[in-house]
Amino acid sequence: MLKRTSTTLGLTQADIQKYDANRQRQLQAQQAAQLQAQQAKQAQQQNSAQSAQGSDNTQQTQGADIAQSSGNAHGPVDAEVTGGARQTQQDRILGGR
Repeated sequence: MLKRTSTTLGLTQADIQKYDANRQRQLQAQQAAQLQAQQAKQAQQQNSAQSAQGSDNTQQTQGADIAQSSGNAHGPVDAEVTGGARQTQQDRILGGR
C-alpha cells in the first residue's frame, strides 16, 4: 500500500487576526442585543408605572370632583340651575314637576 504523508495545518498571523476580529464582533453584537433588551424592559416598566400613576391621579381627581359636588351648601339639591329655579336630581330624572 501507498503511504500518504500527514496533512499539517498552517495558521498565519493573518488567520489569527481574522478569527479574533470575528469573535470580537460577535461579542459586541451579543452585548448590544442584551443592552437593547434591558433598555426595552426598563422602558416598558416605566410606561407601566406612568400609566398606573396616571390612572391613580384620574381616580383622585374624579373623587375630589364628586366630593365637591356632593358637599354643596344646599344639601341634596344639585347645583344645576335651569330657568332660575333649582331642580333636584329626582325632578330631573322624572322630567320635572
